[in-house]
Amino acid sequence: MTLPTSEPLPPDDLPPARRRRQRRLLAPDTSDEQTAMLEQFVARLTPSVDFLVFSFICGLITGIAALANTPALFLLAALVAPFLSPVIGLSLASIIGSKNFFIRSLTTTLIGGLLVFIGGALGGLIALQYDIIPVQHAYLHAHFSWYDFVLLFLGAALTTFFVIRNGQNGRQTVTNIALAYELYLPLGVAGYGIMTTSKGLWPDGLLVFGVYLAGSALIGVIVLALTGLRPMINLGYTVGTTAVLIAMCALVAFSGVETARHFQVALPTQVPTLTPVPTLTSTPTNTKKPPTPTITQTPTPAPTHTPTMTYTPTPTPIKAWMSAEYGNGAFIRKTPGFTGDLIKSLVNGSQLEILPQATQVDGKIWLYVKSAEGFYGWVIESVLVTATAVPSETPTPAPSPSLTGEGQ
Repeated sequence: MTLPTSEPLPPDDLPPARRRRQRRLLAPDTSDEQTAMLEQFVARLTPSVDFLVFSFICGLITGIAALANTPALFLLAALVAPFLSPVIGLSLASIIGSKNFFIRSLTTTLIGGLLVFIGGALGGLIALQYDIIPVQHAYLHAHFSWYDFVLLFLGAALTTFFVIRNGQNGRQTVTNIALAYELYLPLGVAGYGIMTTSKGLWPDGLLVFGVYLAGSALIGVIVLALTGLRPMINLGYTVGTTAVLIAMCALVAFSGVETARHFQVALPTQVPTLTPVPTLTSTPTNTKKPPTPTITQTPTPAPTHTPTMTYTPTPTPIKAWMSAEYGNGAFIRKTPGFTGDLIKSLVNGSQLEILPQATQVDGKIWLYVKSAEGFYGWVIESVLVTATAVPSETPTPAPSPSLTGEGQ
């Protein structure tokens, strides 16, 4: 007597090769069991209202972290972030080929991202109340990095794996922190940047989010495929291929721009202006103007000849040190003002040389400086402390010898 083909064969009746394959795969080997398991996954990956609430809280903490300019608050924002079940749902929708589930997961992901963006923008509104708007640590989350790619890969792969294998558990929550760190924090700093008009945050953070979202969906599809799940219809292959193309095109296009901006490749190089140094000049007392020389006679017994030499001291360089009250340093910018392009970030205690140029932008005084590494740019005066060096030797003109006719 044989069992119906719609029912799985007992383990003892399976061929040896099929038994080994079942032990390797995490997903069921029959269509009925796989369908039942996928239905459970769809129900489990459907978020609740808490997902939206904690997404907004995560964005608000991200904006405050950018204002405080401290990595600890950025980590807190990732800890508060909700479980990103819609992101895993995008991968699952690609596997099962459900267009409705894919659209629902994508819509929920974008709504949660919008709330993160709004929370970061509120942090930017708070930052506008201060004179100095720090962006050092926020800048790091709005740009691509190979370390971030590694963390994104681990977060997406392990979160998907634990969802498939064990369902809701503590390991899944831990790996979700890495996924939220790479997806939500760039959106939060993008909202912070659009309100503070800080270059390098908007729209850079939004582009990073888009590339990382496509990458995480692709990583999830690969993990699901390795566990034994395969796309059931052509839509699954189409969605997976589209995610690959979006991630690759956006990464190649944007990484080229960022490489040029970071390393100053294919961009005009700022040439520092040489300041002429005054030289010693001697002034003769007798001046002849050809072709009609003029001879002046004095009533003194003998002419007095007084050679003089004028000393022009070289300006003493003004040394300064970075001492920002908020954060741990500030940026050197190409042009004065908070909208100027960033050249280099300097931590508190970095030594600078203040050059003669100075200007006032938006009610703030900006000084033209040179860093110890040779970078030239503008820094706001309020983040610097200065100390003028005292010359070791001060030239003193020698007494002028004089020749007179008296007593000679």
